[in-house]
Amino acid sequence: MPIINPLLNNLRQHNALNSVSPNNTSVTAWCIQRAMKEFQAKHPDNKSLIGHFLAAQQLVPTTQDFRCYGIGAVYRRISRIMENNSGVLHSIVKGKEFQDLNTAIQEAYSPTNPKKNNPKLEKLEEVLLEHFERKKAVGESTRAIVFSGYRDGVEEIVSL
Repeated sequence: MPIINPLLNNLRQHNALNSVSPNNTSVTAWCIQRAMKEFQAKHPDNKSLIGHFLAAQQLVPTTQDFRCYGIGAVYRRISRIMENNSGVLHSIVKGKEFQDLNTAIQEAYSPTNPKKNNPKLEKLEEVLLEHFERKKAVGESTRAIVFSGYRDGVEEIVSL
């Protein structure tokens, strides 16, 4: 996500992301958190970059959310960021790039069609329907358990 590149590059320029991959697409929130702890341990009096670390922790998971959970997860994350931001994150949120991203996400998001927001839901529905139809055809009863890592995912699954 190009919006986070300047933020990560700034942290790198201050030698605050030494242990993090130089490839911005592979950076995770956990890597940012670990780098922040390392930075704080080495520079306990330097609080100037803490806001950058915290902003990065909020923004970095957006890319993974999109890859794993679709536009619906990104919409919810960006909405939370829009509602609750301060410091460095506030200046990023007010920027044109972030506003353009937010507009594009709002246009792509469909509150009435969860399968459009998360392509995995369509496959899940297909697999479950096939399972239940196959068992019904032979006169057997069956159950299914679906695990989800996030409450939002559960809500999407139930809405199917």
